[in-house]
Amino acid sequence: MLEENRIYAYAELSAIFGTRDTQGIKRRLSNYGVAFETTGRSNGIQFHIKTISQKFQLFCVLDLGFSPNVDFEKLRDFLFYLMDDDFNWRPMEMMEEYLRNEGKGISRQTISRYLEHLSVIDIRRDNGEMVYYKVYKYCGEQRHKIITRKEYAEAWRVYWNKKYDGYDSQAAYRCMYNKCGGVPRKQRKIEGNAFYNDKYNLLSEYIADSFLTEDGA
Repeated sequence: MLEENRIYAYAELSAIFGTRDTQGIKRRLSNYGVAFETTGRSNGIQFHIKTISQKFQLFCVLDLGFSPNVDFEKLRDFLFYLMDDDFNWRPMEMMEEYLRNEGKGISRQTISRYLEHLSVIDIRRDNGEMVYYKVYKYCGEQRHKIITRKEYAEAWRVYWNKKYDGYDSQAAYRCMYNKCGGVPRKQRKIEGNAFYNDKYNLLSEYIADSFLTEDGA
């Protein structure tokens, strides 16, 4: 992450932004709301970073490796909820439902891309635990509910027992659905990588700054 009130050499910013074009560096800084002054010329130019108004966006691109073309408002909202222990353990379809109920329209496909990226950069890790839940319909809307491992196993036991008794797959599936009150599913629980606590703290700070800026505070 760039630091305010610090002077950067051309070579540093060239490496950070992946360009050898001085004008390209200036455009990138301006695009992220970075106020700066320059001294010197050509490859000897230096950039004095004054203030950074879009710290969240810049952090996501430079430190978390997200594309500069990502929808930063959606990403900010998702990462905000992801820091909540009442949200971050949920499977993707439950995350989608939770966000929809919160008035945040983020699709499961988008959530999947976010989580995949966070996994690739090793921010989130599989901790080996399982989450058991069921998917059901209520007034035509898909909903989810946490169940126990025992309830999950009992529901699938109904399915396989019915199959053994000669039921076809569809009929056995209906019996299981009725027993469980939905479709039983499971997913591994993912948690944050403690190695990146400093990044989590910075991310939390920049998310808060982004909300305050949006509210005009």
